[in-house]
Amino acid sequence: MRMSSDGQIESIPNQRLALSTYARHHKMQIVREYVDPGRSGVAIRQRSGMLRLIHDVTAGTGVDFDAVLVYDVARWGRFQDPDESAHYEFICKNAGIKVIYVAELFANDDSLAALLLKTLSRARAAEDSRVLSVKVFAAQSRLARKGFKQGGPAGYGLRRASIEPSGNVRRELEAGERKGALTDHVVFVPGPVSEVAWVRRIFDWYVYGDMGDTEIARALNAAAVPSESGRLWTPPIIANMLTNEKYIGTLVYNRTTQKLQTTPTKNPNREWIRKRDAFPALVDREVFCRAQELRSQRAQRFSREELLGMLRMVYREHGKVSTKLISEDARLPSINVFMNRFETLTKALEFADIPPTPRATKLLQNFRKTEAMRREKFLEICECVICAGASISSGHHKNTFMINDEVLVRMHVSRARRLHESKPFRWYFPLRWPEETQFVIAVQLEPNYAEIRALYLVPSADFSYPMLIMREEWPDEYRRYRYSSLEEMFGL
Repeated sequence: MRMSSDGQIESIPNQRLALSTYARHHKMQIVREYVDPGRSGVAIRQRSGMLRLIHDVTAGTGVDFDAVLVYDVARWGRFQDPDESAHYEFICKNAGIKVIYVAELFANDDSLAALLLKTLSRARAAEDSRVLSVKVFAAQSRLARKGFKQGGPAGYGLRRASIEPSGNVRRELEAGERKGALTDHVVFVPGPVSEVAWVRRIFDWYVYGDMGDTEIARALNAAAVPSESGRLWTPPIIANMLTNEKYIGTLVYNRTTQKLQTTPTKNPNREWIRKRDAFPALVDREVFCRAQELRSQRAQRFSREELLGMLRMVYREHGKVSTKLISEDARLPSINVFMNRFETLTKALEFADIPPTPRATKLLQNFRKTEAMRREKFLEICECVICAGASISSGHHKNTFMINDEVLVRMHVSRARRLHESKPFRWYFPLRWPEETQFVIAVQLEPNYAEIRALYLVPSADFSYPMLIMREEWPDEYRRYRYSSLEEMFGL
């Protein structure tokens, strides 16, 4: 059973009634349910019920049922490739499990008529999603042109508010909270006075203080000003603020496109939808425009070849190029100029035909190993949660996920670090980022980055400090939180 959104409250009960009625009339006993409430049918990656069914069928241990009752063909999903829906049905049939469609007008008996009708149903389900996507985008675009927010966080210095059809503010919304009624709309409103003051100061520093993104981030961190996420300020955060038109009261929609859960793509500026004066501005328009002029001038000050020539100059003088050397050289622009132009310093060095330092090469290799291990363990965690009979959904931050829509868990892979070769190793695990994290799955890597030293399930509430440090010389310090495998951690 599946429904696409939480608004379809009666969908699952209606499907359950139809399936149970069919089972009763055909003297069948329902032994298990696979349900995906509030999940889109265009992709399978967040459908815990569907994934659990496929896992149970393909695990090789056998299942305690002979047939799968499906409400209709579209319950598999509205995949844009109709063959994907057929693939999941084939997996069940290949395991000797019959697939029965309860609400379809044909018998799923592999006859020519059934095959044709199933193919048409799958294609129609995919087309319905495409048509609905077009209609939803048109409706959201119409609302955006009226100045109504269409989703996503407000950003530093702003808050979201639910307003009634009359235009009166019903209430300010918390992070992740939905509007109060279907007839309401969401708009931006100024945030706390202190945040608004810091937003204006950031623009003043940039326009009148001749400070760059890096200098502003350092100043905010030195003043202990908390960012929107609670983490340290970084140059990209500052750059996003200085270029975001919402700070002059302009609502911008359709910057990016991610229709039907495809990979997000940036839209050209001409396709953006803007509504000026949609809400009170935090920054004067003249100050904002001056900031854009300065950014344009600073970005165009050096050509691609000039920047590459600077890197070659540093290499000739020092025999290597590093972030530290660039930052300390008064003749060079900020490291962010190179990063913005070439994405990474490694790519810039490749374009300049400069070999990276052995240390940089080693760090990149270790980073790739750590990322590979992180991706592998994250997938294993998803499988374990599903096998344990729970649901899993993505959190708002990287490496976070919700279990049963109630418990926020963060996975953190920590490499072994030490100040000197003679010193013991240390592993560092943030416990409260994001702040509402309830559990941390701590993955402790061996110094070779290729193997796991230990796994821990750490309740954030057990510790009053934000960072958990594990020491090589005290291996049993957190033994009560340690597990030999993810399967043991999830009771499998």
